[in-house]
Formats: sequence, C-alpha cells, structure tokens
Amino acid sequence: MLNGEFALRSWLVYSKSKGIVFCGLCRLFEKSLNKIQLVTEGYNDWKIANQRFNWHENSQEHKNSIIKLKLRGKELGKIDNSLVLQLQEETIYWRNVLKRVVFTIKSLTSRGLPLRGHNSIFGSNHNGNYMMSLELLAQFDSFLADHIARFSNKGSGTTSYLSHGICDEFIQLITKKMKNTIIQELVKSKYFSINVDSTPDISHVDQLSFVVKYVQHNGEPIERFLCFTPNTGHKAEQLVDAILNILKIHNIDIANCRGQAYDNASNMSGIYTGLQARIKTLNPLAYFVPCAVHFLNLVGTSAAECCSDASSFFVLTQQLNNFFTASTHILHDNMKQNSYILKSLSITRWSARADACRALNASWSETINSLLLIKNNENEKCTAIDIGTPSKLCASFINLIQETRDRFDYFEEQAKTMSGIELYQDTKSRLEKRKVFYDEKSDTDKSMNGREKFKIFTFYVVIDRIASELEKRRQAYDFYYTKFIVLHKLISLSVSEIIEFANKLQGCYKDDIEKSFSTECIYFKSYLESSNKQMNCISPLQMCKLLREDSLTDVYPKVKVKIYKYLKNKYFILNKYQTDLTTAAAGASAAFIIIATHGKVRKRRWWQRKFLKNGISYGDNLMSELLLNDGSSFRNFVRLTKSDFEELLRLVAPKISKKNTNCRAAIPPSIRLAVTLRYLATGDSFTSLMYLFKISKQSISTIVPEVCEAIFEVLKGYVNVGTNQ
Repeated sequence: MLNGEFALRSWLVYSKSKGIVFCGLCRLFEKSLNKIQLVTEGYNDWKIANQRFNWHENSQEHKNSIIKLKLRGKELGKIDNSLVLQLQEETIYWRNVLKRVVFTIKSLTSRGLPLRGHNSIFGSNHNGNYMMSLELLAQFDSFLADHIARFSNKGSGTTSYLSHGICDEFIQLITKKMKNTIIQELVKSKYFSINVDSTPDISHVDQLSFVVKYVQHNGEPIERFLCFTPNTGHKAEQLVDAILNILKIHNIDIANCRGQAYDNASNMSGIYTGLQARIKTLNPLAYFVPCAVHFLNLVGTSAAECCSDASSFFVLTQQLNNFFTASTHILHDNMKQNSYILKSLSITRWSARADACRALNASWSETINSLLLIKNNENEKCTAIDIGTPSKLCASFINLIQETRDRFDYFEEQAKTMSGIELYQDTKSRLEKRKVFYDEKSDTDKSMNGREKFKIFTFYVVIDRIASELEKRRQAYDFYYTKFIVLHKLISLSVSEIIEFANKLQGCYKDDIEKSFSTECIYFKSYLESSNKQMNCISPLQMCKLLREDSLTDVYPKVKVKIYKYLKNKYFILNKYQTDLTTAAAGASAAFIIIATHGKVRKRRWWQRKFLKNGISYGDNLMSELLLNDGSSFRNFVRLTKSDFEELLRLVAPKISKKNTNCRAAIPPSIRLAVTLRYLATGDSFTSLMYLFKISKQSISTIVPEVCEAIFEVLKGYVNVGTNQ
C-alpha cells in the first residue's frame, strides 16, 4: 500500500504444481469472468502482478464474489461450526476448573499453610491441605465433584489440573506476578530502604530474607518481602555480595537506597566493617537505623547474662516453671483465683522474661506454700515505632534504671520480707581466705561481707549493663532523628532555625533536593499556621496525609520527597516494653537478692581424706627412722646434717609452732621444717609431698611460705641479701 502498510489477500490461491495463482472466490461464485486469465488459467507474470491484482480486487465482480461468500457463511454456517462449539465448551470447562484450583492455592498460601501431604490420593486422610480443600469444596459444588470423580487418581498421562505439579506451577506463576508488581511499585516510588535477616528453616538451611520498604503513590509507607536466598553466610562481605546480587537480578539501583535496618549483631551493625558500613561505602545516603523491636531484646539478654547470679536466677525461674508444669495440681490447689501462673522463658523474646519475673513476684506466696507442701509430703518426695519514640523511651528507661540503682535497700527489704531470711550466704558460712604467698602480707586484702559482694558484683553490674546498653541504642536513634528535626518541629521552630536545620538536611541529600528546600519549608509552615486544622503538633506522617488530601504534592514537592525518605525508616513498632521493663527491674532485683539468700552451700564430701588421718604419726616415724640410720640418708633427704637440722629447728620452732585444737592436733615444727626443706631441695610438687608425708596439699601450700619466712627472719643476720633500686 502507498502508506507502507500490508494488506492480506486471502482470496489468492497458489498452485504449487503449476506455479501460478488464481482468484479462488471468483472461480467459485462468478461465472461471468470465465474469460479472465486470473480466474480460468491462472496468472504468473510476476513483473506486473501487483498492478493486475489491484485492478482485479477493485472490480465489481470480485467484490460480489466476496459478498456471496459472507452470505453463504451466515445462511448455511461454517463447516467446522460444531468443532468450534465443542472447543469453546472445553475451554470454559477447564477455565472453571483452574479458577477453583487457583483460589484454593491463594487461600492456603495467604495463611501460610502447607499444601502437600504424605500422598496425592483423593479420598486419603493424608493427602494434605490442598486436596482436602478441593474435597471440601466438592461437597457443595457439583461441578467440582463431577470433575474429581471423572479425573482424580488416574495417574500420569491424564489431564486433570489437580496434581501437585500443577499446584507448584501455579505457586511459581503467582510468585512471579507478585514480585513483578512489587518491583514496578518500587521503581515508580524510586527511593527505598532495605531490611535483611537470616534464620535456618525446618531443613536446617540458612535462609536470608530480603525486605524492601517504600512509599506508594498515595503516600502510604509499605513494607514488602521480596525473596529468600539460601546459604549466603554470616560474614559482612558475604552478605553485601548477596544483597548486591539480589538488587542486580531485580534491576534495582543501589543508588536510590536511602535506609538500612538490621538487627544489632556486629556483622550487621558494625560501624567499621559491618554490613551497614559496607553499604554506606557504596551509597553514603543509605543511613542505618537499628531495629527497634530487636534492640530491647538484646539489652535484656545482655543484662540477664552479665554475671553468674543473674544467669542463675533465670535458670531457677525456668526450673520452677518446668517443675510445676509436671505437677500442676499442687500449684493450682494453692493458687488464688485470677492469680498469676508461673511463665516459661523464651530464647528470642525478652518480654517472656519480664512476664516470668512478674508472675513469680505476684505468685510468690503460693509458690512457696506449694514447695513447702511438697517438702512435707512424703508421697511427693523424689526417690531419684516513630523514629523519635525509641530515643525518648530509651531516655526514660535510663532515668528509671538510674533511680532503681539507688533503691538497693528497698529491694533488699522486700526480698527479706518475702523470703523470711535475714542473713546472706557468705555471712552464714565460713569466710574463704585467699592464698597468701610468702612475699605478701596477710592484711593486704579487705574482706567484704555477703551483702556488699552481692550489691557490687551482681546488683550494680546488672543495673549498669542495662543503662549502658540503652544509651548505646539511644545514640543510634538520635543520630537519625536530629537529621529530620525540621520535619518534627516545623511548627515550633523559628524562621532562622528552619533555615539552619533545612540546609543541614539538604546538605546530606545534595543529589536529591535543591537548595530552595529551606524556603519551601517556611512556606509550608505558613500554610499549616493559616489552616483551620489543629496543627500545634504535627508529625511527618500527618504532613504526608495533609499533602495528599489537600493536593499539595505539586506545590511543596521538596517537602514531600523528604517526608517520604523519612517514612521509609520510621516505622519500627515497639512492643509494650516500658511496663514490662519496670516490672522486670523491680522483680528481678528482688529476685536476685533472693538468690543470694537462698544459695545452697555445697557440703564437704569429707573433712579429711582417710589415708591422711595418721599423717602426723607417719611423719614422726619417717623422721625417726632416718635419724636412726646412718647420717647420709638423713642428709640426702633434707640436705642438712642431723646437728644442723636440730639447730635450725631450735631457731624457727617458736615462729612455726601451732597450738592443738579440739578438732585435731597441730603438725609438729619438725615435720613442718622437713616438708619445707624437702620442697626446697627437690622442687617436688605439693601433691607429691602430700603422698610422701601424708599431709594435705592445702596445708603444705600454707606451711612452705610460713617456714621460708621464718628461716629468712632467723638467718638474715648471716645472709647478705641484695636490694633492687
């Protein structure tokens, strides 16, 4: 055609055997053209074929032939009319089958339910949720019931669209469609934030989940899961490669990323080599915001594991729950109506520990009564959020913890009242003395009682750890909050302050916002003040809704962009931790005192080993036998002659002699001196000397330094000892 388009000449019929073309319509319906070559003999003059065809198709006889064919088709119908109707019926039938299958898959997957079972047999009780749902629908749908009766359980080779293979294929198609929709929305929104975390699945394969956050065209911030990536590793460089690979596969530009949100693990949140630091080297505008739901969990976990007493308390709490879970009737018989039941701990949720502390504190008397009942019963004895909110909450938590730090006496009194015990464990038991070496003085250490030890090494450690962990998280939120302070306090700020803060924010996003951003903020503040709405305190989310509802996005485009950037990292919802932390601090502090007063003193297995009972007489016999024999044996044993040994013993005896007690006799000075001289002569271990003299190694570790110091005192006039200047 003259305009370059092509027209289909379906009336031409080509004969392969003769190599010529005919007008098929005129040859059938127009007898008056029996002298036309194109109708009777065929045409093969290809040089002027186009002109000949144009003349023929514009003739009246040719058009009459076409009209006759159309009329004949309407009057008698097409030759394949019944086949077309049958094909349409089959198409409608299978579409109805597929509709039921697709809606069943969507319903099950939207609720996170598994589809497959142990088998794929209709009528079996183990065919899974997918086939069970189809069987349920068939009871009220005669069409589906008839289809299942005709085609189910036929095996491979029979089309039914009910098999698990079709189910898996539909899941993949739905997934692909959803993923494409998410990517289209994200690209349209342009700016986005990312959130990744990994956890092992039921088959113990580590799966990295990738989540994107962006603002839709209607101004609503939204969070979408994009994909799983298996076995990426836990190192920061491996995670960066996995994230960049995901973004590359989905054609997402990392330059448009404006936020990161991970947990507080060092490989994710490290400021030097962590994941967030490596992403910021690629895009400095991708600011990191720690997960607000996760950081309190880490604060509580760190405080609960900072010292042995804190860990022991939660172990005891879990043991109480385990014990009463196995014997619930004893606790329930003593419980008051509507009272708390002991709660179990959780590995991942700190709020479970707060619930356990509150429950133990509220049901303390009932728990004690139940334990006493078991103790006295012979039959029961065993024969074998907004981004600024976390910062404010952290500050309030820190103040609360600091106030709690000064209330040790109050918690102590509460614990003593509840437990009925006044003394600490270290006060009741014999004080342990640290081993003092011969070059130390015995009065260098100041001993602390049980109360001071618990207060300094347990109570203060837990409180200070909570405060330091909260302060660390608060600083991370303040860093991001201060960048967008112009949006939070737009109404209350003066014009000069708006210009100052807006210019600082624009300096962070030079490639996204023009320098006129501060001017637009001033105009927007004027609009808010002039409006009839209550705008004394307006949040960025309310600003976003106002811009959309009043159609102001084109009037204040720069303000809209900054609000969208802020909303991408704003919504990390905090659970109800403030009340829980207050209760946990009080309950845990009191319970820590109870641990100190309830601690069990490990009983000695024996006062003295049996083979050491006759150690003194054995030592005397050993020395007597050596003295009765020739002098060489005695000299070889202590490296002194008999006369020298007796002279040295006369000098040091007043300093090393001990008094006998009602419990046991003291070790004689001669044995003490012999043990020391043998140690100095041979360098044997205290264990070897224990088996030689039948004296405990604990006693030998005290004897040797004392005798050495006594020898030095009595012989220092005969020995020239140098001094170190």
